[in-house]
Amino acid sequence: MTAQLAGTLGRLLSTVDYLRVTVGEPPGDREWLASSAMTSDPERLAAVVRSTAADRGTDRGDVAMSLFVQGYAFRLASIAIGAWLLDDIVVDVAPRRCAIALRRHRPNAVHFDELRAVAGGDPLAALH
Repeated sequence: MTAQLAGTLGRLLSTVDYLRVTVGEPPGDREWLASSAMTSDPERLAAVVRSTAADRGTDRGDVAMSLFVQGYAFRLASIAIGAWLLDDIVVDVAPRRCAIALRRHRPNAVHFDELRAVAGGDPLAALH
């Protein structure tokens, strides 16, 4: 992780204080769900979503999935878009790079083994 990228992440987390992001060794205080596993294994994703449904106030699978995906997308998009807005850097949030943790039965935290920026000369194109 470059010093610039680390600084951008620090500024983002101090600006948006409800984002929870860790980098490096995953904290042992929660279970981390690999994004790559959930995006490549529909049964795993369905099981995770089912585990959140009742506490999200629904027994409908489509509603539970919608709520889960909204929370997941919100967390990752906030990191990518926030870094771009602050410093014109796009954090690589590809599923192979991150994991999420649940709190209160919803995506709550993001973990990166290594923080990387998306390569390219046009940050807006990279963000898209």
